[in-house]
Amino acid sequence: MPAGLRGETVVFYGGRIYAERNGFCGSKAGADLILAQLANESRPIRLLSWQNDPLPVLASAQRAWDVPYNQYWEFPTFADLDTYLSTRNKGFRKDFAYAVRRFEIVTHATADGQTFLSDAENLMLRTDQAFAARGRASIYKTDVDRAAILLTLRHFAAQGQLIWISVRYRAALVGLAAIVDDGLDPGLYLLNLYDPSINDVSAAVLNGVVRYACSRAIGLDGLRGAFGLKPRYGFAPRPAYALVHDADWCITPPADLPDDERIRLYGRDFCRSA
Repeated sequence: MPAGLRGETVVFYGGRIYAERNGFCGSKAGADLILAQLANESRPIRLLSWQNDPLPVLASAQRAWDVPYNQYWEFPTFADLDTYLSTRNKGFRKDFAYAVRRFEIVTHATADGQTFLSDAENLMLRTDQAFAARGRASIYKTDVDRAAILLTLRHFAAQGQLIWISVRYRAALVGLAAIVDDGLDPGLYLLNLYDPSINDVSAAVLNGVVRYACSRAIGLDGLRGAFGLKPRYGFAPRPAYALVHDADWCITPPADLPDDERIRLYGRDFCRSA
């Protein structure tokens, strides 16, 4: 298991922001022994964002480690935009067309990968304000986190894999999305930024993202998070898991899925499964 220490806490070894889809490498044989060793070390444990359910390898004493965690969001593959729109209702199709009339939504080639980096940093601050106004935390809050995201963006831009989608309202840049397209399916929906002072701009950003995915006939890995609009646009939740043994961890169910839907998705109610 690729793990390390952050201070005294056992964590998955990975990036500060995009440490996602973690788990055991190779065969699961011996997984129970690894977890038993961690329990014996008496260190705080925060092993987050498991792609596969770790519950089957937990000993009965470790089942209290199984805590709720924000799910992944995935956009399925559609052959083209018409096929996608045929799956949405009339009201959605009307709003989808209205966004194109109200906003200027442009997809930029990978050659423009460096173009929007400074704009992205400014919009991170505005997006964080929007999350805070709704009582939500965002990954854009601290200088260190924003710097890590910009470093990630520069990396994919240098690889020629970064697609920007810009949204303008009355000529002003009010929204950005970043997609990593390495030629495989799915692509990676890496970043979603918008100016919260403009009505419907977050929907316009998703409009551009969906149009791009359909134009390429690829799905999208939307990573994790609490995104109220994603289900409306066809993104489906997929389980992400966490094992936590840390007295400082606050156990809180994700707020963007109703309890019954979360239980259907995971097949259990976490702490009650102990």
